[in-house]
Amino acid sequence: MPLEEVDVIDMITKRASDGRYGLIVTDEGVTAEPDKRLALLQRKLLTYRQAVVQGELAETCPGATSGDFFVQVICELPPTREMRNITHVLTKTQPAIEIPVVFTEFPEGSWKGVETAEEDELGMSDEMQEAVGFAFEAAAKLLADDQVPLFVFWHDGDEQKLAAITEAKDQLEVIERVTAWARKFGNEAHLCIQMSATKLGDGPLPPDRLVATCCERGEVEGFILTQEIGIDARTGNLELRGAVKFVESCPNFFPVD
Repeated sequence: MPLEEVDVIDMITKRASDGRYGLIVTDEGVTAEPDKRLALLQRKLLTYRQAVVQGELAETCPGATSGDFFVQVICELPPTREMRNITHVLTKTQPAIEIPVVFTEFPEGSWKGVETAEEDELGMSDEMQEAVGFAFEAAAKLLADDQVPLFVFWHDGDEQKLAAITEAKDQLEVIERVTAWARKFGNEAHLCIQMSATKLGDGPLPPDRLVATCCERGEVEGFILTQEIGIDARTGNLELRGAVKFVESCPNFFPVD
């Protein structure tokens, strides 16, 4: 039960193609009570931070600096909202270093059927839930093919459609295009998801999160979701990591009926 062994680093992956080492936390579902589980994870992450900052991993990870690590929390039970709010561990060094934290399901399928309240709290329709999953998978595939996942996905009747957004100068122009699209086709379309990719830091590292701006006809507000993405150190394949996270509400760009 490694999560409960808060003073131990469970596993370290080999250096991945993006130059980082993964520090693995294995949460086998032994502790299910949310508050206790969160407290154990927080204590565990402090141990990992200390090991990185104090150079305890120099022999295992030769040549690595503090910015060459991420923490991967492998969970048998879905991480709670409070756990997923932990997106990085911040060092107390100067300058401070953010060590990303991502959550991964293992074994595959273990999170299915486990109830979570977030989707209900968002008022997300069944149609939107299905569309969100499709959009994130489509964006991950584009990234795996070295293409930028900047596109609009929408439902037009029973038909699913994708349209790429090209030559946009910035995110503001992207939103302006999506808004113009909604005003032109709002009478036919049911929903729209605008997808893009971002990364936490500068430099050559690939994008490490996907962002979805989701709007539905007839709703007052839309919402922004995000999901981590990265290289599986075992297979070298690009993969979605952890659960989709709610970021914030946003104005609905569909025209008023």
